[in-house]
Amino acid sequence: MPITTREALLSAAMTASCFAGLTHAHAQLRGGEWRSIEAMNAALDSVEAVAMACEKSDRRFSVVSAIAASSSVQSGPDAPPPPYPGIVARLARIYRACEDYGTRYAIVSAMRAQSERNEAVAFLAQVAQEDASPATAGILADDAAFPLPYEAVGILSRLGSEGRGALQRLHAEGTVRHPAARRRLEGMAREGFPEPRRP
Repeated sequence: MPITTREALLSAAMTASCFAGLTHAHAQLRGGEWRSIEAMNAALDSVEAVAMACEKSDRRFSVVSAIAASSSVQSGPDAPPPPYPGIVARLARIYRACEDYGTRYAIVSAMRAQSERNEAVAFLAQVAQEDASPATAGILADDAAFPLPYEAVGILSRLGSEGRGALQRLHAEGTVRHPAARRRLEGMAREGFPEPRRP
């Protein structure tokens, strides 16, 4: 059964409920007070603050996943776009404030499903130009095995014409510095930045 935005945020709120400043957001979530974008953004503000303050990577990972889910692309021909803008910007703030590799990897990975396509592409292009993550090993893997710039290049290739356009610009400007990411980008350039094969 698909998890709704409200359920995802409720789960994150309950997971992190031991942190100060989440009481109002938790009450909103439990009461289903989703009548306006303002109410949702108030709850998201509180949940984002939890992610910033959280010292445990597994809890932060849960909160980040819930924030990302609130703007995930909906499936089906009649699915409306998620009505909550600014999610990519929230995730980008957490990425910059957090040095935990697992959280950063989760944020980069979440970009492939964000409805804010242009914002996701811009964020991934920035990550692709990093030397490497300053983070140490996290809950998923470590940056030596899965460099974040390398992952960002791969996800950009799956984000339609916007993603491929960003890759072409990065290649032309020569601004991808991480060796593995640069090799991946150069391989795509040799193939003419093709669309990814469908499974």
